Amino acid sequence: MFTRTDIHCPSVIVPADYQFVSYEHPYNCGFWGVNAFLLECRARITRHMATTGGTYATHDHGGNCMVCGAHCIYTALFYHVKTNAYIRTGLDCAEKMSMGMVDAEVFKTAVKDATKNRAGKRKAEKILADAGLSDCWPIYAGGYAGFSYAYKLDADGNPTRMDGTPWTDADRADYWRLYSDFLSTHKNESIIRDIVVKLVKYGSISDKQINFLRTLLDRAKIQPQLDAERAAKKAAEAASAADCPIGRVDIEGTVLSIKLQNSYQFGPSIKILVKHDTGYKVWGSLMAMHDAAAGAAGTYEPPAEVGDYIAFRATVQPSDKDPKFGFFSRPTGGRIISCKPVSQVA
Repeated sequence: MFTRTDIHCPSVIVPADYQFVSYEHPYNCGFWGVNAFLLECRARITRHMATTGGTYATHDHGGNCMVCGAHCIYTALFYHVKTNAYIRTGLDCAEKMSMGMVDAEVFKTAVKDATKNRAGKRKAEKILADAGLSDCWPIYAGGYAGFSYAYKLDADGNPTRMDGTPWTDADRADYWRLYSDFLSTHKNESIIRDIVVKLVKYGSISDKQINFLRTLLDRAKIQPQLDAERAAKKAAEAASAADCPIGRVDIEGTVLSIKLQNSYQFGPSIKILVKHDTGYKVWGSLMAMHDAAAGAAGTYEPPAEVGDYIAFRATVQPSDKDPKFGFFSRPTGGRIISCKPVSQVA
């Protein structure tokens, strides 16, 4: 036995001298696994220590509670202002000393969820290995790069360009165009990851899903070759495509995509991407359409859908990033010439 003489021992401790920082767990983040709440706890501690320059107290105290010396599963971290030091306490000690804490139950739940998630991951990894599907694991764990784009969020959570200026319609059009390309080239990995997520959560998958994972892995292995062929095809199409016109022009082409978009100035609107017969593409607001037969009578028809071949007149402004791409505004005379299956959209 040793006699405590430090200022953190229960007989002399002054709760008012301590500030609650966050929670800790003796097994740290490697045991917790990926859990947003727990990761934020660690980040909060790191930020606080960077501000104060303080370190953990080094007095003798027995267990991991630096006040009573007990061994605890759940702990709280406090900053002792007078000594510029941090002490760890069990939640019971913290409560008895009336040290103000928040989200204690959330913390306990997060640790339990992370523990369960870790066990689920171990089981899932073994199931995949036994089925000869170990290559699925790095894909689940982040083996393929997620979609990224040169933007950030401002203080209000709105997307802005990296220089801090608001997104323009051109930025939004580029985003959706690139995101569509990303999804088409990473579809197999995305499905693999979705299936493994369910395996981790529920502990099992069907024989049909296991066979499907094999098929997806085979597709993913040849994806680089398909991507190269696709890129070569796009490069050839771009080389042969006409430059985007400028001014008030008549446009006939195929609807490639339709997106609901929110504008800070005009609110929600529906945007379409249209590929002209000569190869250039334009992006703008979807207008009301009439089919060729009913157009003269002014009969209203629903707006165009992906795959439709349409015609309209609009003011076009080429992009300053791509001469084969532009933006149209003030569309009039929209009509659906013919409808095509989505599978035929180039």
